[in-house]
Amino acid sequence: MSANTNPESVLFIKIDNPHEVRKSLLESSRDTIMMLKMHEKFREIRIRKAQEIMRLRETMKDISKLVVRLKSSIPDIKINLPAPPRQEKPKEIKQAQPAAPARPKPVEQKSPVASLSDLDSQLKQIEEKLGRLS
Repeated sequence: MSANTNPESVLFIKIDNPHEVRKSLLESSRDTIMMLKMHEKFREIRIRKAQEIMRLRETMKDISKLVVRLKSSIPDIKINLPAPPRQEKPKEIKQAQPAAPARPKPVEQKSPVASLSDLDSQLKQIEEKLGRLS
């Protein structure tokens, strides 16, 4: 006891289960420290995120500048594409002569199964060519 403290003014209080109280205080202190650590990690992650965003922005600016330089250095070339074929209008048939009705020619329709098998065979051919290239 210190010299300023009067022995009569000291007050003692009995704590039931002091071991349990101490244990709970230590656990709460541990939890608090863990929360502080998690908060610090969170802050570090936010700082790194902000730095990465700034780095990404700078990279994007550099890329856009390079694209502009590339476009300005490439000469303009006019490409003459072949004109699409014109569709002729069907000629009007004079209805003065009643002729026998013309039978339309049967149109062969490919079944979807046949076209799928064609696609499969083409796919196999392409895969074989790729296999030979590798």
